[in-house]
Amino acid sequence: MKLYRLICLREFQSFTWEFLRIVSKIRSVLVVLILLIALGGWVLARVESLGFWDGQYLAFVTALTIGFGDLFPSDPTGKIICIVLGMIGMIWMGLIVGVASAAVKRSVAESPIEAKSQNWKNRK
Repeated sequence: MKLYRLICLREFQSFTWEFLRIVSKIRSVLVVLILLIALGGWVLARVESLGFWDGQYLAFVTALTIGFGDLFPSDPTGKIICIVLGMIGMIWMGLIVGVASAAVKRSVAESPIEAKSQNWKNRK
């Protein structure tokens, strides 16, 4: 049981390093997307007459496609901004999911369990 936990910890560590390595390659894209969401929040706060933090909250809830429904745009301009923020959020989440799946694929390929199973399959 202790060996299994050690292997799981090693695989999680491998996944984390792969994830961070891939994210570092697209860091500028992710930063630009986050800044666009923050800018959208500022614009929403101005257009919808919200406080700054309420505008940021609405922008990130919209961009992450959570949509609690406690705040929503009432002005047509605010609605258009929210549509754009939703599209930006889909791109952002798609990148994160893609990076995570690539990191899982690479970390599994380097796993000692995977290497043993490949050796066992090759023996047949």
